[in-house]
Amino acid sequence: MHYRFFALLFCFFSVESIAETYNLSEIVVTAELRKNTLLDHSGSTTVLSEKNLKQLSAQHLEDILNSVPNLNFSGGTSRARFFQIRGIGERSQYAEPINPSVGLLIDDIDFTGIGNAATMLDVAQVEVLRGPQGTLHGANAMAGLINVRSNEPQSNPFNQISLGIGYYDHHSFQFVSTGPLISDSLLYRFALGSNESNGSIKNRHLEKSDTNDIMEITSKFKLEWTINPKTKLSGHVFFIDTDNGFDAFSLDNSRNTLSDEPGKDTLKTLAGAIKVTQDFSPFTLNFQASFSNSDSIYSYDEDWTFVGIAPGWEYKSFDSYARERDAYSLQARLTSKQPLKLGSAMSDWSIGLYSRKNNEDLVREYTYATEDFSSEYDTDTNAIFGDVEIALTESFRVGVGLRLENRDTFYEDSDGVRTSPEKDMAGGRFSLEYLNEDYGLWYLSYGRGYRGDGVNAGVLSSPDISSIDRKKFGFYDSESLTNFEAGIKYQSPQENFSGRLSIFKMDRRNQQVKDSLVLVRTDGSSAFIDHTNNTASGDNYGVELETLFQLNEVLSVTANLGLLRSKVHSYLGIDGVTRQEREQPQAPSYQYSIGIDYRFSNEWRLNIRAEGKDEYFFSNRHGVKAPSFNMAHARLVFERNPWNMGIWIRNMTDEETFVRGFGSFGNNPLKEYVVEPYYQRGSPRTFGAEISFQF
Repeated sequence: MHYRFFALLFCFFSVESIAETYNLSEIVVTAELRKNTLLDHSGSTTVLSEKNLKQLSAQHLEDILNSVPNLNFSGGTSRARFFQIRGIGERSQYAEPINPSVGLLIDDIDFTGIGNAATMLDVAQVEVLRGPQGTLHGANAMAGLINVRSNEPQSNPFNQISLGIGYYDHHSFQFVSTGPLISDSLLYRFALGSNESNGSIKNRHLEKSDTNDIMEITSKFKLEWTINPKTKLSGHVFFIDTDNGFDAFSLDNSRNTLSDEPGKDTLKTLAGAIKVTQDFSPFTLNFQASFSNSDSIYSYDEDWTFVGIAPGWEYKSFDSYARERDAYSLQARLTSKQPLKLGSAMSDWSIGLYSRKNNEDLVREYTYATEDFSSEYDTDTNAIFGDVEIALTESFRVGVGLRLENRDTFYEDSDGVRTSPEKDMAGGRFSLEYLNEDYGLWYLSYGRGYRGDGVNAGVLSSPDISSIDRKKFGFYDSESLTNFEAGIKYQSPQENFSGRLSIFKMDRRNQQVKDSLVLVRTDGSSAFIDHTNNTASGDNYGVELETLFQLNEVLSVTANLGLLRSKVHSYLGIDGVTRQEREQPQAPSYQYSIGIDYRFSNEWRLNIRAEGKDEYFFSNRHGVKAPSFNMAHARLVFERNPWNMGIWIRNMTDEETFVRGFGSFGNNPLKEYVVEPYYQRGSPRTFGAEISFQF
């Protein structure tokens, strides 16, 4: 296995490497309280610009994830909902409430666990911050944070229309308009977009090619009012309506399904926020109030087949999860505008208060349940967090951060389970930085994050597992994580080369481990009881390397590499079997991307990108793995103001990829339900064209 790492590294460094014609120092990390440039930020962070998103022909967040080192995602739905940073993160959600360890912010609104809301309509940049982030923003994120930032209103007015078509009956539409609304002090931005596709699945039983379709509509509206030079009021609202099908699994792991009741993966979200920025020299006050209402339905044909396929052996089952989530948050932040003198040292500081109320109601309709299952899950989070950076000299800085959080939860369901755990948790960070114009930024950092405890409601209520210790397996404890990191960030004086290198080690204490108990019914079908256990510890360590090099005026190259080793230590499963030590799921040992951007002329441009990752386990329970893959994408663009036209192709070689896998049950009545692996396939080769006009 290791020889592949050295081969990749050789190829990586042999490419004289990377990117765009902008300076690294101009890239701003907006997820922080203080908007630092990427060069000044002492942490492992990847920023994908609007240009990067267009090069990848991205319609959704999942389209760009393979290009980010040590960032993975899990399937099992029509779109990626859950993400893993450095091998840490949830993989799915069914009936059980969860507390995700990877945060997702969309325009400062928390959408953690609702990844299908992350469409790429009018997005300015996507930031991936690795490691605990609780001292820098309101929402806690133990493993890391994905921050999606839309474009802001502009004073120079323009309108833009974009159209796209592609294989599998793909078509898209976008309209963007911005400018002064009444005067230059009041600006607006409006965006409307749709993305539709039949998908690559053929349902042979129903003779349909759209049972795994994509239908996404997104609209955004922003206002920015400069009341006076020191006061700014802004607000935004957006609406997302996704009506996607879900028909992804087949008995032979092909793209030909046999289900008679294809499922759905729908989401309707209305969200908004109001933000006030007030300059109180020498500090700035930022206050934000936000809300979101999300209604989702996730359903699937559990038997994957139809009545009559195997008389005497078949079963018929359908499973549906309807969730309504209401979230409200308040956040107040004070950020220094001018350095504060502490003796002979100068410091920049920030402090914030955060409060969030989350209400989630679930109704599950299941064939094997005598009546619908319902649950209520309420979470109240209150936190105080702060961060200070002290300049000891012109070159040396010390950073210290702290977060104190109270998490109060309430859970109740129709099976009679009722619990209300409350937890006080603390996290923080410490960093030592050396900044030199000739040698760049060198840093050492320590961070601590955490994740709250929870309840295994399915264990507490199931009559089929009465013999187990419900007190032991009905609940699980909170988890803590410490992140040790060393890194270098450098930009050449000529501003044609930049690179970022980080080496990390993450220690997980009382690690939460997702598992499932498979019970065989009398008819031969299988029932699943998902639950979370704790193991003593886990280890995650590795490297992230990103470089950028402008070779000349027409040619640039990008290259990213992530190396990862992870270990989950042995633990006792609910079935009484000890799970042995092995790699953590969703944690490929390497992940890479290489991009070449070549400008033939002022009007013609070609972008080629290669990306791939190593094999990895899908789950803690079984040994089925996603195989390694290497794929390539290309995009040819013609630009002549006000027109922009392009053709693109994704997965040029039609590489076989899998985004979800099972290996602990059988679901084929023609084989008498023998246990075998099943996979959800990733996207095949697709291609299309697009055109945009600005006026």
